[in-house]
Amino acid sequence: MSMEGSSTCSSVRGELLHGNLDICVKEAKNLPNMDRFRMCKRNSTSDPFVTVSVAGAKIGTTFVINNNENPLWMQHFHVPVAHTAEEVKFVVKDSDQFGAKFIGDVGIPTKELCSGNRIEGLFPILNSNGKPCKKGSVLSLAIQYTPVEMMKIYQMGVGNECEGVPLRTSL
Repeated sequence: MSMEGSSTCSSVRGELLHGNLDICVKEAKNLPNMDRFRMCKRNSTSDPFVTVSVAGAKIGTTFVINNNENPLWMQHFHVPVAHTAEEVKFVVKDSDQFGAKFIGDVGIPTKELCSGNRIEGLFPILNSNGKPCKKGSVLSLAIQYTPVEMMKIYQMGVGNECEGVPLRTSL
């Protein structure tokens, strides 16, 4: 079922996502070793995690997997959203004792999400120059957008049986 004509998916600066995002951050493969220049541990490698954001708002964070260039997260996020954005951004970072270092990111265009189709696959992780952070470095994820108009819970309103808040009749 196509949702391209939906009122929640048209804006001058990106698309209005008003509904739910169903996100699964699965795994990453072949991440660069961000700890190789650190003098503290010889066998240390990256401690990766992923943050998910829409229009600059962080909507999810995976847990950190220590010393792993091929982390497996399999973390699911079900997030209500009401944001105008051009993409949903997945930022891969290396957790460090002094903060997190940027490894790379994956952007999923909101225009593609508005079709309502599940987007799933391996996506190249790009560095700040827009090039792969390491040859063969990919993030496996799945994401699907459901606009509020398509969600049964909101289609019927609160119903007649809900009395709501009584009116105040005297002060």
